Amino acid sequence: MYNISYLAIIVIWLQVMYASTRIEVLRLGWMSDNVNPRISIDEMERSGKYKAETIARLRRRQSAHENGFEALPMFIAAVILGNGAGLSALWMNGISVVFFLLRCVY
Repeated sequence: MYNISYLAIIVIWLQVMYASTRIEVLRLGWMSDNVNPRISIDEMERSGKYKAETIARLRRRQSAHENGFEALPMFIAAVILGNGAGLSALWMNGISVVFFLLRCVY
């Protein structure tokens, strides 16, 4: 069986990047601050131009993005160590797919 767990690292990284609020903020017409981009959502909220639901959705998306970056090193370490320990490709593939699906649900 082909071991996709190393390729899953790239897929999980892309998933984390997809959760970024950067493009969504620009799509909403807000020019974010390149010097301090972390305050863009706060500035959008203070402007009063956007609904509370939109701001809440952006905050959830930003939290998912940050959480993904926190989980990514642990996933990479698990894949490398699991493969290095000689765990079966079936097991590593299963764990990688489950992790991906759980990240999608989150």
